[in-house]
Amino acid sequence: MINDRTRGFYIFNLDRKTGQIYFNKKKFLSSYKIVRLFVDKDKRLWAGTSGGLLQQKLHPAYINSYRFQPASGDTLTGGFSCTYRYKNKLYAGRFSLYKGLAIINASGMQQEKEITFIAAITAGMRSDP
Repeated sequence: MINDRTRGFYIFNLDRKTGQIYFNKKKFLSSYKIVRLFVDKDKRLWAGTSGGLLQQKLHPAYINSYRFQPASGDTLTGGFSCTYRYKNKLYAGRFSLYKGLAIINASGMQQEKEITFIAAITAGMRSDP
């Protein structure tokens, strides 16, 4: 790793067998003035900048939390019992007699749709005269 004269740094790799040096053209942390770079015993990169110290995260967070505030006037029955995120949607299941699944936009935390399971099943079981 070599820091740029003004901002950011570049990564070089050395092939020890051939002696060739390979250069990655991408500039990393280009918005920071890098003063010092070093790697710790866990192979984590640290960057000393003019504004503070940055640490590389080796593993993403295992658990993500989201705060969902229903729109004014909306009522939720039953609490959320499970969630699954796929792309930009949160699919939240809950113990509710009529509203079994809520689909929430993860970026704006706005509910997009509610899906009813039990009411649809019981409606199909009714016999109409």
